[in-house]
Amino acid sequence: MFRALTILAVVLAVIIAVAARRMIAPAGAAAGTPDRSRFPRLEALAAFVFWLSLIALGATAFLGATLRGCGLTGYLILIHVGCGATVAAGLVGLLVLRAEQYRFGSVSARFTEVQKACFWIVAASVLVLMSSILFSMLRITGTDGQRLVVEVHRYAALAALVASIVYFGSGRGR
Repeated sequence: MFRALTILAVVLAVIIAVAARRMIAPAGAAAGTPDRSRFPRLEALAAFVFWLSLIALGATAFLGATLRGCGLTGYLILIHVGCGATVAAGLVGLLVLRAEQYRFGSVSARFTEVQKACFWIVAASVLVLMSSILFSMLRITGTDGQRLVVEVHRYAALAALVASIVYFGSGRGR
């Protein structure tokens, strides 16, 4: 069931991203002044680390859990866990350096309103992902609780994947 839901969600996210891109004005028509960052290289590094690690997490999870239909094992789990730490570090960097640009109502020449919404959905999903995996390490809930935590992790990951696809697809043409 989750495999079919994942494939359907990815297809719908691509359709939404394509439709959103067609409705958004080109970058030259953006209102307001260009966003100026105090630390542009650090911001670029944080964004690169975050999005690349999130793509690696999505790829390892999609290959392992969705296509093969089993849990992550071997090198896939090692890559997945390693990228999880870098996603957390990259998210903190982006939240500190770009929160003002992703704020709703701010005049941003870089990000559309759709991208802002998708970023905050991804950020919330990543926080749920980190919390669920940390909570699964505690022996509080027993076996049924562990299964519930794994399901929460899966659906939060699906939300992050869909929001990421829409985020990248709905950017202004550059």
